[in-house]
Amino acid sequence: MSDKNTTQPKVNSNTLGNYITVIIICFSNVLLVYPNSLKDFDFFLGNFIGALVLPAIFAGIYYLFKRKGFSKAYAWLSVIFLLVSFLSR
Repeated sequence: MSDKNTTQPKVNSNTLGNYITVIIICFSNVLLVYPNSLKDFDFFLGNFIGALVLPAIFAGIYYLFKRKGFSKAYAWLSVIFLLVSFLSR
């Protein structure tokens, strides 16, 4: 007999796509801003993690107030940070 009152977390199929988009954006961000960054792996890894963390902080603040859409906000903020960092280069 199964318990029908248990709730399963809803996994949006778009959520995984948003996180993959963020990783691709951060990878391209490091390569666009620092074209020779693949020569030094420590430099590349530090910038890659830095490009992941800053939009995550702002998406987390957004999530505190709205309580929904973290991955979508994270993806869009990553795009915005990519554009700003590329244009300010």
